[in-house]
Amino acid sequence: MSLLLKALKQAEAAHADKSGAGKQVEDDLELEPLTPGTAQAREWVEPPDLLFGSSGPTPAPRRAPAFRWPQLSLVPLTALLAALIALGYGVYLYFALQPPAAVAPAPARVTAPVPVPAPATPSAPALAAPPAALPAAPLPQPHAAAEAPTDASPTPMPAPARSAPRAAAPSSITAPPPAALPLFQPDVQTSLLNQAYAAYQRGALAEAQRLYTQAAARGRNVDALLGLAAIASVQNREADAQRLYREVLDLDPRNAAAQGALLDLLGNTDSQATESRLKTLIERDPSPQLYQTLGNLYAEQARWNDAQAAYFEAWRGAPDNGDYAFNLAVSLDQLRQYPAALTYYEKALASGGVHRFDRAQAAARVQQLKTLQ
Repeated sequence: MSLLLKALKQAEAAHADKSGAGKQVEDDLELEPLTPGTAQAREWVEPPDLLFGSSGPTPAPRRAPAFRWPQLSLVPLTALLAALIALGYGVYLYFALQPPAAVAPAPARVTAPVPVPAPATPSAPALAAPPAALPAAPLPQPHAAAEAPTDASPTPMPAPARSAPRAAAPSSITAPPPAALPLFQPDVQTSLLNQAYAAYQRGALAEAQRLYTQAAARGRNVDALLGLAAIASVQNREADAQRLYREVLDLDPRNAAAQGALLDLLGNTDSQATESRLKTLIERDPSPQLYQTLGNLYAEQARWNDAQAAYFEAWRGAPDNGDYAFNLAVSLDQLRQYPAALTYYEKALASGGVHRFDRAQAAARVQQLKTLQ
């Protein structure tokens, strides 16, 4: 037994000597430096799956979701179908109710009626110049009035005349039918109105009154009543003129000529109200008669700048009216614009037809103004 234990101890001692020698050898070992090729070769490392294999199943690829139509409930679907049906029915009604396109007929040749010749009136050389070329055409400025000598007006200057209202020209003339059909003359009333207006223009008041009366007897007509009222005003029959102008307003309440003439005949009891009324009428339907009435209102108040502007608008609307030219000349005379006043005095004297200003007074003033030049 002792021999066995001794042998075991010797074996353990021998084993311990061997292990100590091995450790000494290992401690003496050194690693060699790596070559560049070996270092580069060791940079790439195989993935674990390639080295050891995949441990789990490969996931299946995901498929894109398929398109699905939206599923509508019953109520929205019914509302959508009803809206489409209503829209289609509305489009059908729109096209069904449209009137058929009418084919425009070929224009027919119309033969104009022969106009009634009016006598030519003598024209002064000053009438050849357009109103814009005259020095008094623009509105007068406060500094434009020329100073005149103290003896420039030895006699009183003419006062503005209440102009004779212009008889209304026939507003409508019956057009003759096409040349292919028999030609018919205008109706009797229209022919009478044409003849009466021509007679009034040349100053034949008795003939014009007779023709206007015949036209009015065939039916109440605005043009016939305006003509009769204008003749009554020229003949200073103011009561008849007022009655006739009121009859015109009964037929045509917005007739500017009748309103302006009636205001002129009735006088200006309230200047501010009359001025406001006239400006409203002019803004709505400007006419020479309204401007003339407004100028008369300003002249009564000695507002000659405003009167000159209103008289000029009246004359520009009816340059053949002698009363309008005369009143414009008087307003320029009051403003001491003597060359322009002389021009319009001469225009008034050269005009023909019916007028109410005093020709002798106008001619005398022309001679006085010529001596000042």
